[in-house]
Parts: sequence; C-alpha cells; structure tokens
Amino acid sequence: MMVIILHDCNFPIRHSGATMKLQPNKPALSDSQPRHIGILAYPGVALLDAVGPLEVFAAANIVLAKRSPPCAKAYHVEIWSERVGAIDGSCGVSLNATRSIAVAALSSSTP
Repeated sequence: MMVIILHDCNFPIRHSGATMKLQPNKPALSDSQPRHIGILAYPGVALLDAVGPLEVFAAANIVLAKRSPPCAKAYHVEIWSERVGAIDGSCGVSLNATRSIAVAALSSSTP
C-alpha cells in the first residue's frame, strides 16, 4: 500500500462529504508555486505502487505545461522514506528516496 502525502501547509482544498471545496480563509497557491507531493516508499515496496503515482503527476505536469506554457511545474514529486538513499523494492530494484519523513515532519510543523 502506498501513501501520497501532500506536503503543502496552505493546500487550498479540503474534503467535505463527496465534494471538494476551497477553504475561504486560506489563499490559493499561485500558478508559479508547485504543490509538493511526497510518495512514501519502504523496504520491499512494489515499484508500481511508487512509480505509478509519480508518473501520473509527471503526466499532469506535461499536460498543464502544454495548456499554459509560461506555467511552472504544477507538482514537485519526491520519493520519501525513513531515511534518504536507496530503498530496495520487492523485485530487487531500488528507488532513491530524496527526503526523510523525519525531516519532512519537522519542516511541515514550522510556520
């Protein structure tokens, strides 16, 4: 099972029943600021569980760039894990975690 973490303290959408609504008291992100996405990987992860969502966000970046050329990447995607470095997948191929979840937790708790 894979967890996708939205690492953005000012993410403007919350869940309300079956409808997504903007929060009125938070400013929307500008088009020039990417939303930071962390895909959590752990030793023995099935690569498709991590790479599949990563590819979806990469494809979204390509589509959005074609529709709005001056727009920067909408999503900045990283592989997160307990520690930075190689994470062995279930098939023996490794992913490279670029951020530690301990560091990510600390940085998201600061104003």
